Amino acid sequence: MSLKIVLFLFFFFLFKQGVEAQRDTFSEHYPLLVKKNKKFGYVNRENIFIIPPSYELADSFIGGLAPVRMKGKWGYIDVNGKIVIAPQWDDAFGFVEGIAVVYKNKKRIYINKQGKVILRKNRYGYNPCFSEGYAVVTNGKKWGYVDSTGKQAIGFIYEEAYSFSDGLARVKQQGKWSYINYSGKVVLTTNFEEVYDFSDGMAVVYSNGKKGVIDKKGELVISLHYSAIGEFKTGIASYQLASNGKWGYINKEGEILTEPAFTQARTFSEGFAAVKMNGKWGYVKSNIDTLSSLTFDEAYPFSDERAFVKIGNKYGVIDNAGKTIAEPVYDDFNLNGFKNGVAMVYIGGTEEEFFTVDNTTVKMGYIDKNGNYIWKPSN
Repeated sequence: MSLKIVLFLFFFFLFKQGVEAQRDTFSEHYPLLVKKNKKFGYVNRENIFIIPPSYELADSFIGGLAPVRMKGKWGYIDVNGKIVIAPQWDDAFGFVEGIAVVYKNKKRIYINKQGKVILRKNRYGYNPCFSEGYAVVTNGKKWGYVDSTGKQAIGFIYEEAYSFSDGLARVKQQGKWSYINYSGKVVLTTNFEEVYDFSDGMAVVYSNGKKGVIDKKGELVISLHYSAIGEFKTGIASYQLASNGKWGYINKEGEILTEPAFTQARTFSEGFAAVKMNGKWGYVKSNIDTLSSLTFDEAYPFSDERAFVKIGNKYGVIDNAGKTIAEPVYDDFNLNGFKNGVAMVYIGGTEEEFFTVDNTTVKMGYIDKNGNYIWKPSN
């Protein structure tokens, strides 16, 4: 469903990726990215062009800047349409945490909002991902961290190292896993075979073929009993038992909220989680009451009290009471769903197909929370 447009995939668990070569976080709407007469431009809330449709390709504004392509090269403009980073890159992506990924001669480069190069892939031979202001890097033998200016923040001392999440990063030294803070201080040591990122104050751990959960004190709050445990959101995570391969939900205290009955069980968002049973999807609420019958062919996370659902080969929208807001008429949508009351939808093809230079058939539009078009699909 995606290519270069930033699509935060919600299938199963949400893994934190930091700054990646992806497009359109869709975190800002206005000026609104639209396409008219085969060119990209931006309109205001009255649908009046404030930046004329003159770009070959473009992305939404993030942090006040948007990447645009002119004469085959990518640069960045501000909300007034002024070029702030000259077109010079073969490819370019939105800023996240003040850092953007660009490409030149097939080489990956990291720049700041002033266009200054802060990090090059070839320096370390690895594609780092920034998360919470830091990125994991390697010298080919050991792992360490650089900060958002590209300076070495924590030395190359780890056998393995991962991105910061929830204020901590998991690292391995002398065969042992521990967690460090931003200064590189070890704040938690463990004796588990594997450990995973913290989320919502909890981290999944693994030993002897089973998984459990620890808190930030290092206490095992959920025993090593499960074959899989998902990411905690609002105090709830999915879990899987090896005995039947099905999924249920558990809280931070280790209390079973639902017995394992689902073939798939996704992370909670806005108090709801999409679940699959007998080939169909529906939702459960955080108190594990059923929101809807299992009637959808696919179900996606709630955002802004709305969720996209798939019926047949089309997508529609429901609200958090299960009421249909928009009939299934869309061929695709941006997986970020609704943000600030707006969602991006496609007619005639996929998002991937729309954001290509030679696209002539796929149209993109925007709808509000009532299912009404803010901008009718255009190309």
